[in-house]
Amino acid sequence: MSKKTFEITDTKAIRVEAVEVQSRKGISIRQLYKTKKTVDWQYAKQGIILPLEQAEAIAKMVAKFATSDATSFKTLEFNKE
Repeated sequence: MSKKTFEITDTKAIRVEAVEVQSRKGISIRQLYKTKKTVDWQYAKQGIILPLEQAEAIAKMVAKFATSDATSFKTLEFNKE
């Protein structure tokens, strides 16, 4: 299967990979990290697998959003309970 790693910083990256789980094709989007002790990228807990149909639709929406006037951002707050 195909995969691409996008380095965000020296210690963080995002990996996008075509996967097949239980005979269903999808796109895995995972956060990776490196530490001083590790040379290779390690998988973090953060990640999602999207069914192929959803991944295609989301890719179109993200591309449209990226080319629009994306200057106003919403602040999200999370409860840490």
